[in-house]
Amino acid sequence: MLRNLDAGSLWLPWVFPILFLAARRSDWRAAAPALVLAIGLLSFLVFDDLHDRQDPTERISWTSPRVAQPALSAALLGAGVLSMRGRVRGCGDL
Repeated sequence: MLRNLDAGSLWLPWVFPILFLAARRSDWRAAAPALVLAIGLLSFLVFDDLHDRQDPTERISWTSPRVAQPALSAALLGAGVLSMRGRVRGCGDL
């Protein structure tokens, strides 16, 4: 399953959000909704794959990249929120 989560680009899309999250770990609560979604999707994928009655290899190779895309998007959005936290002024400050 981990082999299928690389998004076709050698894990780089996962490395950047992890670096931003590690750099701003004191503000992790601002990105918590996105992180909960990403972790929840991947956890459910593991749970679902472990409960197959037959060999799940083919289904894992088919579903893992498709389920990982929204999880990766959520992680990127969470990293974006953390990277911009405190830098964006409100509309009243224009």
